[in-house]
Amino acid sequence: MLVVKNLSVRYWGASDYALKNISFTARPGELVLIAGPSGSGKTTLAHTIAGFIPFFYKADVLGEVLIFGKNPVKEGIKALLGLVSFVGQDPEMFTTSLTVFEEIALPLINLGYPKDLILKRVHEISRMLRIDNLLNKLITELSAGQLQKVSLASALAIDPKVLVLDEPLARLDKLTAKSVSILLRKIVENDKIVLVFEHHLDEVLPLADKVLVLKNGKKVCEGKPHDVIHYLRDVDVPEISESFLLAGFDNPPLTVDEAVKYYDSIKKRMV
Repeated sequence: MLVVKNLSVRYWGASDYALKNISFTARPGELVLIAGPSGSGKTTLAHTIAGFIPFFYKADVLGEVLIFGKNPVKEGIKALLGLVSFVGQDPEMFTTSLTVFEEIALPLINLGYPKDLILKRVHEISRMLRIDNLLNKLITELSAGQLQKVSLASALAIDPKVLVLDEPLARLDKLTAKSVSILLRKIVENDKIVLVFEHHLDEVLPLADKVLVLKNGKKVCEGKPHDVIHYLRDVDVPEISESFLLAGFDNPPLTVDEAVKYYDSIKKRMV
């Protein structure tokens, strides 16, 4: 279980807190979406959970973060090895290998996995993400979208209990974003916790179990996707939801399939 309790973060030299008294929980089998406009505190929260703050990004931290009993604020990244995987919004800053195969295999090598298991996991994950054709390519040859998927594959290779993703869909085309969102949903169903920090919500919002909306470092609301949709109008909502909101509907659909069912129910009531 992941517990964030009364978390406040202020970077050294800053006059104000980037996060202010944030609390929430996430359990195995949950996909939690943390949404909000730029500057809302999403990346700060992601970096704190992943153990980068206060060790790499110096900051004063109040409150508590516990991940299956580990405290990344006090214990750092080492305590999270094999437990938490992180994918940042700028994956080129975190890649260290020459080839795609080496980049996916690196976390397994660092944790001392045997060679046969490393080979098996790399090929399993690359097929799952449909990047097996890239394994022999140089990292420098990849497009932004391909690099994002390779970073995700590297994070998934160790089969972590918690996956922290900072804007994983930002560089992906709509079709790829949808396939990655569906994959995240499948990962969650294997008793994993997936935290998605994102403001491109079309594909991932309908699949989330819980949504936190942040603004100016504060938690504005928390709830099911349908419950928080009105709080997301200044961030981004699925296009189909936006159409219904503009038409004055209080409870808009999140997907085209929901919209069709909604329309059919209206037709039946009119007959």
